[in-house]
Amino acid sequence: MKKELVRYLLFLLFFFLLLHLPNVYSYRIKNNLLNFLKPPLKFLINLSHFLFHYSDYKKLITENKNLTEEITKLKLENSQLNYLRNENERLRNLLNFKKQIPYSTIAGEVIGFQYSENRKIIFISRGEKDGVFKNMVCLNQAGLIGKVIETSENTSTVMCINDPNSRVPAKTVDTEDFGLVYGTTKGELLQMKFLPKDTQTKIGSLVVTSGLGSIYPKGIVIGEICAIRDEEFYKTAFIKPAFNFSSLEVVLLVK
Repeated sequence: MKKELVRYLLFLLFFFLLLHLPNVYSYRIKNNLLNFLKPPLKFLINLSHFLFHYSDYKKLITENKNLTEEITKLKLENSQLNYLRNENERLRNLLNFKKQIPYSTIAGEVIGFQYSENRKIIFISRGEKDGVFKNMVCLNQAGLIGKVIETSENTSTVMCINDPNSRVPAKTVDTEDFGLVYGTTKGELLQMKFLPKDTQTKIGSLVVTSGLGSIYPKGIVIGEICAIRDEEFYKTAFIKPAFNFSSLEVVLLVK
């Protein structure tokens, strides 16, 4: 108690002397005192501003986090809606195609695939219990995909026309020249061999199934000629398949 009283009296004495000092000395002391107190005063002012706005700052952070989560949620919902819209469009097109073709068909979902240099096959969610059997033709609205080579009770395996083991009797639409379409080990391109040496077919011409043989019906689109090469006794056309292997989702099997 005595110490506090002494400090208080000393402070009053200092203040009294400061007031009664000559102006020159008083100004110097005041100036030095202000310079000494300026950093802590500045710190206290900044601290008071920070504390005053801290609640608003926390509120803004919370609002920003909520908005970010809401935007992420909306983006996800938008992606799902776009996927469903595209899926519905594909199924609608396939259904319309199914109604237009003169074949009885079974729709199946692609549940897997094997794609390598020497093997290009897909697995379908339809099997023997659905009426699927070996050599059934597989297609979609784009064109010919391949044929069934193996079945089980619930699934089936389709060898695509770009598999190196595939052979499809075909003809060119513009000149009606016949040939045999082979799968290759070079990507997805097909080769149509044994075209007449004097064929007038051109790059860009369509190639369809010829109907020869006992497997592939006549007139199914195979693809478009993208190059022609002269051989010793015939010509070979290189064909880009009508279907896109990587985007196969739902297909039709011809009964």
